[in-house]
Amino acid sequence: MKPAMTMLVGVGLLVLIFAAEVYIAGIVFLLGCLTLILILGGTLFSAQSRVYSLAFPASEPGSFIPEWPCLEGTKIDPHQHQRFQFRIEAQGFGLLAMIGIAALYVIKLVIEKHGNPFLPYHGSLESKEYTLFFVLAFAGIIPVSIAGSWFFERIRLVQSRATIGSLDPLTGGYTFCDHHGSQFGGTRKPRQRKPEDNICVVFYAPKNSAANTSSAGLLFHRLRLQPSIDAAR
Repeated sequence: MKPAMTMLVGVGLLVLIFAAEVYIAGIVFLLGCLTLILILGGTLFSAQSRVYSLAFPASEPGSFIPEWPCLEGTKIDPHQHQRFQFRIEAQGFGLLAMIGIAALYVIKLVIEKHGNPFLPYHGSLESKEYTLFFVLAFAGIIPVSIAGSWFFERIRLVQSRATIGSLDPLTGGYTFCDHHGSQFGGTRKPRQRKPEDNICVVFYAPKNSAANTSSAGLLFHRLRLQPSIDAAR
């Protein structure tokens, strides 16, 4: 990086830090608003209304299968052509509710103590009020991250295709082939450890298969299989 560019970046950071100190109340207020927007925005995408259908082709006659595929604790006979359906169920509403209530309280606190949150802070930087805003500004990153995970997970489930992938239940590593036959994979730490599972459902963006996630790594959703897995006629 050239010296002039380095100097400009340094000056920009100083201005940003100064502005953050002066408008600390506004930053806390905006983080609270962003948390609420992400939580409420995620509810606009209905991932539960969609029913997915996937098929397991039968293996070649006489082939040796050392281990049967297992999904959500359900073993699947590889010698039969089978089809099953599943829905997506949302979970974690308690956590989202607590985060939303906390965000509302923070917004209320800023208005009570500072009035208009977008006015510069004129109090002492060593006061208890400023320390409170400073702590809330850093702590506010956590609920924004959680609300963002909820929001983007909902979008991905609504816009993605679903397919079957192999799964390592210990590490959460998975591989799959998209509709073009190209192989992709990733690692998502299993949220609900099921050591018997060796396959998973993978959700991927049709236009960018590298943007994917596995059913084992979903944070706010889970699969709900149909009561039985019926052999395809």
